Amino acid sequence: MLDSVRVRLTLWYTGLLALFLVLLSLITYFIFWRSTLQRTDINLAELSEAFLSTVQAEMLDNHGPDAARLATQEAIVEHRFRDHVFAVLDPKGGILTSSQELPNEEVPAGLLSSAAFHKLLGDSASSERVIENMSGGRSGCRALVRKFPLKGRTYTLVILQSLHPQN
Repeated sequence: MLDSVRVRLTLWYTGLLALFLVLLSLITYFIFWRSTLQRTDINLAELSEAFLSTVQAEMLDNHGPDAARLATQEAIVEHRFRDHVFAVLDPKGGILTSSQELPNEEVPAGLLSSAAFHKLLGDSASSERVIENMSGGRSGCRALVRKFPLKGRTYTLVILQSLHPQN
């Protein structure tokens, strides 16, 4: 059966076409995946800018020793989304306030006390801004960790976005 030139050429062209289609599919998937990841990172960066602007505005209204906690709580309430978790850490690394107390079906409850969260904080200790994936939840999270000044002290903002919708 493979003695015929016609059959061999047909099999050769079919194999090349299949290889081309597989390569095209892989390239298309990679480009789509990268675009989705970049869009998520841009969304997290914009959300952090808006959050910090709200915190600065709320600080004008709050005074006293709990001013930072109250200002960040107000900002969390204003910027709360279903698939995001906000956490603000004090200069010592303890959680000042978080949106974890609010009901959230996309991000699990114990995420801020998990080993993956502590590893993320360790990875971000030496830089001003870190964006990386973090395990936890149904499909994991994309995390942004950013340091910001407030009343002469350096606090840390952590925003976790569930990757379930992207997956």
